[in-house]
Amino acid sequence: MTCESVRDQIDAFIAGTLPVADRAALEAHLATCPACAEDLQAARTLRPLTLGLASSIEPPHDLWPAVATRLRPRSDAEDAGIRPIGIRSDGIRGKGIRPRMAALLAAAAVVLVVGSSVITMAVVRGRDGGRAVEASAPGIEAGYVSASASLLRAIESEKSGLSPETIATLERNLGVIDAAIAESKAALAGDPGNRALSALLWASYRQKVSLLQQVNRLVERS
Repeated sequence: MTCESVRDQIDAFIAGTLPVADRAALEAHLATCPACAEDLQAARTLRPLTLGLASSIEPPHDLWPAVATRLRPRSDAEDAGIRPIGIRSDGIRGKGIRPRMAALLAAAAVVLVVGSSVITMAVVRGRDGGRAVEASAPGIEAGYVSASASLLRAIESEKSGLSPETIATLERNLGVIDAAIAESKAALAGDPGNRALSALLWASYRQKVSLLQQVNRLVERS
């Protein structure tokens, strides 16, 4: 078995779905190839993160009640495909998402998708994943920071639609995420080639952008 074959089968190996014969061959290769063994360890470390890359991230638990109570339940008429005037097909009232807000949300979504794809491919699949992540890190981080700043400005301009309690909860949750980002960056400063730390940093940035997207949707529905 070649190193390339190992990389192609490593996910199935970890998930336990690899056929017995292939599993035995892969294990034999790992016993004699330190590089592939390192890839396996990295993939195992990152699996809990990469499993959720394609899913949206809900806001932290204590913020969710404030969001959920502002979401209007669908009526029987809407479930049947009949929508009252002033309500769009996505359930948002007719004023809709203003063009500026829509552009901000779209930009943040692009950052989430592109950032996730880059990190997943570089960290889990590539033999030179550590160097690839290190080289692309400034651009990826700049994208997350820009998206977060734009969404925060949008929230600031529309926050009259949020209660003081919700704003306080948002600030508290952002503080937790920002602390995680700071800790990850500090750890990476001492170990810049650590792929697992890089993935944790991007996961924290993704969570921040996702939280801000959720709050922007809450503002639009207030």
